[in-house]
Amino acid sequence: MSTGAGISSISATTLIQEAWSFAAPFAQPVVTPAFARTIPGFDTPVPGLYVANMFQVYPYDRGQNYSIELAERLITHLAA
Repeated sequence: MSTGAGISSISATTLIQEAWSFAAPFAQPVVTPAFARTIPGFDTPVPGLYVANMFQVYPYDRGQNYSIELAERLITHLAA
């Protein structure tokens, strides 16, 4: 299967301007008893930038189903 003439001329190094790597020190969020009162919201100070991460699925543990539910909550938030 051909990828097309144009696609083979695109180099990832010309498209990528910056890159970051982040590794959490724990496999899942470590929370305190008061964490529920400090769960971050989706909005950030940057217009058009939103945050959705595993800290926001509390009190549940890690899981794809919780990630999907979090994405659905973010979509509802954006649609409002």
